[in-house]
Amino acid sequence: MKTRIDYNDIVDLTCTNNDKAVKGEILDFKPAYMLTVSIDRKVKLVLRYNTEKKLYIGNVGALEFITQGPSQTKTVEGRRG
Repeated sequence: MKTRIDYNDIVDLTCTNNDKAVKGEILDFKPAYMLTVSIDRKVKLVLRYNTEKKLYIGNVGALEFITQGPSQTKTVEGRRG
């Protein structure tokens, strides 16, 4: 049997400067490496994975954003007998 992992298209981001939460649309995602999102379809934000904190961290302007990444769904494919 094969396990397939699907990721959500939307991710929750938190601004560390003011603790505001925003939603971002995922443009590109490489698990445990990099996450690229669009905020309000106006701002592109690239976040890199920090292995010590286990968070994606990125800056745009003077603001820093963090996220744990998109939620995932695991699907088991194949015959069950």
